[in-house]
Amino acid sequence: MYLKVWIWLLRHAQFQNYKGLKRGQLFTSVKEIQEGCSHYVGYRKETPTKSQICKILKWMEHIDVSNHESDHESNMIETMKATHGIVVTICNFNDYQDPKFYEGNSKETRKKLDGNAKGDNTNEEEETEERINNTYSRVVEHLNARCGTNYKPETKKTRELIQARLNEGFALEDFMTVIDKKADEWTGTEFERYLKPDTLFTNKFEGYLNQKIRKEEKHAKGETNGGVESGTETADRNGDAYEKFFE
Repeated sequence: MYLKVWIWLLRHAQFQNYKGLKRGQLFTSVKEIQEGCSHYVGYRKETPTKSQICKILKWMEHIDVSNHESDHESNMIETMKATHGIVVTICNFNDYQDPKFYEGNSKETRKKLDGNAKGDNTNEEEETEERINNTYSRVVEHLNARCGTNYKPETKKTRELIQARLNEGFALEDFMTVIDKKADEWTGTEFERYLKPDTLFTNKFEGYLNQKIRKEEKHAKGETNGGVESGTETADRNGDAYEKFFE
């Protein structure tokens, strides 16, 4: 992430003086840098946090990347608060435009960036894993609470099903919605046995999520417009409707 932020800053710095900004400067914001350094994992967008970007900018202001044989400034950037954002100045910007620069001093810069990035990536991976594990737990806990089941979030198959839907871009709230909809619909019916991960979180997930819940009219004593409907006829009709979900 350190290297990605650094390259983003270099790419967006002014190449020449323009509208109050000097060569090597750019006007930006933490939010803009977050968006510029985001990426996709499948359909899911991964965006660095505000604290991560602030930490990286602070590090770049204090890191020693100087060539001890020169009198150049040692830090990579300088920042100055401005209205609705910050002005970032790339120190020694002219050097970064010279191809010869990348044959010498920049090797040390790259080592420091890569070295710090490894530690940062480790932290990001740990945070991502913790967030995903928390999602598994919350989904399964909600399923158990609504349906009176006792599924475990550590089960490999359950995790694979949840992760597959996350990779498609669905969020935690979508799982809660599907569980609630199907629990309301199937609890107390013969389809209650399908209130489980193997059914709810498969490739039919999107259909369940977008299912319109139709409130059926309640008739006193089972009466309809045409008279009295038997319990068997009602069960057959409802059964046909439910079967459509498994076709």
